Amino acid sequence: MAYALLLVNFFMSIMFPTIFALAIKDLGTQTKQASSFLIMSVVEAPCLLRLWVSLPMRLLPRLLSGCRCCALCT
Repeated sequence: MAYALLLVNFFMSIMFPTIFALAIKDLGTQTKQASSFLIMSVVEAPCLLRLWVSLPMRLLPRLLSGCRCCALCT
């Protein structure tokens, strides 16, 4: 199982430069802007994932208390 995880990371590391090169190919004067957007999206994805995971955990007690109130009122 550990070898499979290592192989997945290996092939993903090969894919990123290929996708990056294909994405900015033939963009002319907009190459710098497109490459910065690609890099920002790669860096931003883990930050947004952490936000989306932590947000429901903070709201969960409030949602549960609201459900209890509705259950008691009906």
